[in-house]
Amino acid sequence: MMPQDIFSCAKPLLLEPTGNVMAKESAYKLNTGRRREELEPKYHKRHAFATCAITSAINEASLFYKKHHCGGDANLEQGLDLLK
Repeated sequence: MMPQDIFSCAKPLLLEPTGNVMAKESAYKLNTGRRREELEPKYHKRHAFATCAITSAINEASLFYKKHHCGGDANLEQGLDLLK
């Protein structure tokens, strides 16, 4: 779940997807109750692409906010893992 304070000076940036985002063990989505549902290859590619694109866009927006509003207090580390 995305934290409500994602655009704050103290909150770290989102972790970028790892290099194994297309690996077979990553071919699932979490349903309600955080249950895994296996994905067909076509949908796995779509989910991987969307995850990478959204993560990048959120990190870019967060960096923009931090550079314009936080000064030296901005947390620029990539450390926020939404899966935990």
